[in-house]
Amino acid sequence: MHDKIPIEVSEFSRIELPALGLLLAQSDFLPWRFLSHEPRERAERQLLESLTAKLTAEGSGVLAAHAGGKLTGVIAYEPLPWESKTLGRKAAALSVLLAAPPAGAALDQLIGAALPILRADGSELVTAKTYTTDLAAVHALQKQGFLLMDTMVDVICRFEDSTSRLLAEAEKPSDFVIRLAQRSDTDALRAVARAAFPRHFGRFHSDPKIGPETGSRLYEEWIQACVEGWCDWIFVAEKDGRIAGFSAWKKPTAAESRQGLRLGHYSIGAIHPDFQGRGLFKRLTLAGMRTLREFADCVEGPTHVHNLPVQRGYLKLGWQIADSRHSFHKWIR
Repeated sequence: MHDKIPIEVSEFSRIELPALGLLLAQSDFLPWRFLSHEPRERAERQLLESLTAKLTAEGSGVLAAHAGGKLTGVIAYEPLPWESKTLGRKAAALSVLLAAPPAGAALDQLIGAALPILRADGSELVTAKTYTTDLAAVHALQKQGFLLMDTMVDVICRFEDSTSRLLAEAEKPSDFVIRLAQRSDTDALRAVARAAFPRHFGRFHSDPKIGPETGSRLYEEWIQACVEGWCDWIFVAEKDGRIAGFSAWKKPTAAESRQGLRLGHYSIGAIHPDFQGRGLFKRLTLAGMRTLREFADCVEGPTHVHNLPVQRGYLKLGWQIADSRHSFHKWIR
C-alpha cells in the first residue's frame, strides 16, 4: 500500500504525462462529474490540458508525489487575480487534488509541499474545492489547517423535450420588463447585489477574516465584472425604471468548446428584497435558458446547499441536482 511506502514530492515533469493518464483513469473526481451522460475521456483530456498549461503559467505550478518509483498523486496551484484585487490581499488556489487510492498520505504531503511555495510567492489566502465524496482530499485539507467555508450543489438543466416545451410557453402579461442589461445599468445592478447578499451564507461571508460586509461587496464586484465582459448576457427585470433583479450567463468556455462540450453557465443572479416573491427568478432564469439553448445542450448553476428557495425554483423549471462540492480556505499570512 502506498501509505506504507515513503512518499517523495517533487515538481511534476512533462515526461510523466503518460503516467498521469493512468492516474486520471483511476479517479472518480474529474471535472464536469455532474455531467454523467458525457464521455469521461473529455474530462480526462481537459484535466491533462489544464495541468500542462499550469507548468508554464506565471505563478502556477504542479507537484507530483511518488511512492516506490510510481506516480501516486498530483496537485496544481495557481494565482487568483480577481479575488486578490477585490480582497486587497493576494489569493491563490489549489486547483487540482488528485491521488491514487489510498490517497490520504500522498495528498497530505502534496498540500504540505504546495503551501510554502505559495507563501514564498506572497499569497495570504489559499482556497480549494473538492467533491463532497472525496473524503481523502477533505481530510487532507483539514489536516493541513484548511477550514470548510461552504457547500455548493451543482444544479443542471439539459435541454430536452420537457424543458423545450417550457421554454416555448408564452410569457404571461406582467408589469415587469425583462431586457438585456446595458453598461449604464452598472450602478443599479451593484445596488441590487448590495441589497440581496448581506444575509447570504457563502464562503466569503463565512470566512471570519473576510466577513459579511466585505463578502457582500464581493458580489457587487462580481456583477460589475459581468458587465465588463466576464459574462455574455445579463438580463434584468425592470419596473417603472427601477431594476428589481438580474441574472448573468456565460457561453461554453474555450476549453469546453475544444472538448466538444456544449455547457452553458448561470453565473450569478439576485432579486432585490423589495421584489422577492413576484416570480422574477423564474422569468430571469427562463430568459437565460432561452438564449443559451442556441449555444449549449446543458446549463449548470451552482448554488449554496442551504439556498432552498433557489433550488426549488430550479426544480420547477426542469433542472436537477447532480452533484455537490465543498469550499475550503486557509490563511497562511
